[in-house]
Amino acid sequence: METQGSSRPGRLAGKVALVTGAGPGLGGVIALAMADEGAKLVLCDINPAALDVAGANIYVNAIACGGVNTPPLEDYLARATDEQKNRLYQMVPLGRIGRPDEYASLAVYLASDEHYLVGQVISPNGGMVI
Repeated sequence: METQGSSRPGRLAGKVALVTGAGPGLGGVIALAMADEGAKLVLCDINPAALDVAGANIYVNAIACGGVNTPPLEDYLARATDEQKNRLYQMVPLGRIGRPDEYASLAVYLASDEHYLVGQVISPNGGMVI
C-alpha cells in the first residue's frame, strides 16, 4: 500500500497494528495515520500487556498522553477564563497543548522498525515531566 500522494510504500506496509481506543478523537487520528502509512489495522478498546511477544518482532509500547487538543479539551478551553488558559500554558514548557497529529506520528514511529523500544511508556507532554 502507498501513502497518499506518494510513490513509495508507507513505513508500515506489511504490518498489522492494534489500536486500542480507536474511536473518535486521538485513537482515531492514530488509526488513520497508521493506515496512511500502509498498516493493516485491528481497532478495539483493550489493555494489551504482552511483553512476552517482543521476540516475535511485536513491539509493546504505550503512549501516556499528556494534554492533547481534542474536543473535550477544546470545550474546556472555550469556557475557561484567560487566567485559567494562561496558567495551563505556563505549566507546559513548550507553551502549548499537543496536537493529535503529533501523537499519531509517534504511534506510527512506534509501530515501525525504526527504533529499539520495547516495553516503554512514552509520555509526550511538552516538557511538563522531565
